[in-house]
Amino acid sequence: MAPQRVTVAGMVSSVRELLTKEQKVFAVVTLEDISGNIEVNVWPETYQRTRELWAEGNILVVVGKVRVRGDRVSISCDVVNPYASLAEQGLPPEAEAAPQGGV
Repeated sequence: MAPQRVTVAGMVSSVRELLTKEQKVFAVVTLEDISGNIEVNVWPETYQRTRELWAEGNILVVVGKVRVRGDRVSISCDVVNPYASLAEQGLPPEAEAAPQGGV
């Protein structure tokens, strides 16, 4: 899948702040859902703009590129937004059951 662009959603289960070689803060975040978890790298520019979103327990939607290093798969975050249910978006509950595109 590397370097495919993907969209994933999950709950933040851990956040580790680290420093780049240039001493800029970035984060390694674990996102978790019912199928498992994945590590998300949030590089300094993105982390600085979105730092408040990366709190444990928040449910987020992340868009980024898949990275594979050895046997580890992670996502390099390009865009992050808080998850909003259809009700929070002002859509009727029955829209949740409606097909969103087909195979």
